[in-house]
Amino acid sequence: MTDTSTVLTDGSRAADFLSQGSCRFALVEQRSERAFVQRAEAIGLRYNVATRVDGYNISQGRAVSISIFRSEGTE
Repeated sequence: MTDTSTVLTDGSRAADFLSQGSCRFALVEQRSERAFVQRAEAIGLRYNVATRVDGYNISQGRAVSISIFRSEGTE
């Protein structure tokens, strides 16, 4: 509906994706946050946590927590 492409990747590559522009967001599941933070630190990415969404994955029967990251300076 919005004519965009969604990139499915891991936490480390999400940091790389976020570093490529100021109008990008990365949704990272809690299990991948450590890899995201480590890669962001390694490449000097400055980022903020826009929000965190907690929910329940009904197909896997477990709680999930997803953080929405954005590069610093993104409005």
